[in-house]
Amino acid sequence: MKDTDVRKPSEMIMLADVKGQQNASLISFDANLDPTDNSSGHSQWPSNRHNFQVDILHADTHVDPAKRPPMVDPSNTLWRGRWNNDGRAHDGRDGNAVAGWTADPVAAAALDQ
Repeated sequence: MKDTDVRKPSEMIMLADVKGQQNASLISFDANLDPTDNSSGHSQWPSNRHNFQVDILHADTHVDPAKRPPMVDPSNTLWRGRWNNDGRAHDGRDGNAVAGWTADPVAAAALDQ
């Protein structure tokens, strides 16, 4: 992707902390980030191991900490847009709708070890 394809580089998530997996045989790519994947044993949620926060590198190269629950909440349109290079939430109101997901707020708020 070209840098000019990123509509809001100061908001788009480029990299973030990931959780090291206990059982590496469950997954083949341990550094993927996907807010829709909270599967047991190999979640691709960003890791909140820094005092319950995720360190995020944005596409414009600045770093911000953030709490994980809003990052993976499918109803949070601000964060949904930050996962996409066009800056849209893709919830049917802001951009084409993509398949929804569910996120357990208790699991999202739990500290990664």
